[in-house]
Amino acid sequence: MTLSIATLISAFTIALITSKLIIYFFGKRLLDIPNDRSSHTTPTPRGGGIAIVLGTIGASLFAYFSGGISKELLILLLPGVIMAAVGIIDDIKNLNIRIRLGLQIVTATLISSTLLNDINEPPFLELLLFLTSAIGIVWLTNLYNFMDGINGLAALQTIFVCISMSLLFYLQATHVDVAIILILLALASLGFLYWNFPTAQIFMGDVGSLFIGITLATLMVWTSRDSFITSCSWLILMAAFITDATYTLLMRIISGQKFYLPHRSHLYQKLALKRKSHTQATLLIMAFNIFWLLPIALTIQIGWLNEFIGLCLAYTPAIYCAYKMRAGKTAH
Repeated sequence: MTLSIATLISAFTIALITSKLIIYFFGKRLLDIPNDRSSHTTPTPRGGGIAIVLGTIGASLFAYFSGGISKELLILLLPGVIMAAVGIIDDIKNLNIRIRLGLQIVTATLISSTLLNDINEPPFLELLLFLTSAIGIVWLTNLYNFMDGINGLAALQTIFVCISMSLLFYLQATHVDVAIILILLALASLGFLYWNFPTAQIFMGDVGSLFIGITLATLMVWTSRDSFITSCSWLILMAAFITDATYTLLMRIISGQKFYLPHRSHLYQKLALKRKSHTQATLLIMAFNIFWLLPIALTIQIGWLNEFIGLCLAYTPAIYCAYKMRAGKTAH
């Protein structure tokens, strides 16, 4: 028990201290300057997500050497480290989108081919699963980056998903080692959150959002290989992020906008503008997560609700809100 507590504390402490060091040493060098597409109004240091990376990886190594997690699971964090490196370069100087996307596709392909190589299904179904996995990993990696736009949202979403999936794994009595990684990621995000919410002294940046996105995607593929209920649980708990990012992108493409350029037309951004508060917008989305999505995932887990009905219940109100808030459409 002492060892477990020390591991948990290390994830939080490393992230907490590293975030402060970044603010102190790089606060005036690595600034996110607000523009007409930004949701913030004052220059703020970015790249704070490196604290989440170091907190998660450091505590995971501690857990590995103490026998808490396996080497196999530790390797699953490698894609996150690769994307974190890409994110650091992108935070320091804007990386060409083709290079970044190309690296994501290669990484997602390697993840899918490695994790799904023991799936014993007909060739067509194996190919379908592989393509779904690779595309899903790339999309989850990027949508997390898209959704990191207001104070506290990305970090709190990480904490919610990680703690909720850990609870579901506990109820399943399976993937205990994955639950450990998820809890460490949640605590590292909590250490960063101290400096990011309700007032942001530092932003996560690409290094943090890309790391979290691809790490959650990798763990999702790993734990869903033999369980449809588990894959549905992941999708339900991430419904707010998946809906907002996907709906917004589709609307921007359909309306002929330059969808690859920065913008302020996400649902969460419009909600922050309408409420005139990042804090209120973030807390409203977290309330939707906790009081609507989590109960649906739990109900599916204990067998009281069909998985498809659960997905419909999770995504229908999210899609409706995106429609009502005109997500993806610019204000006139």
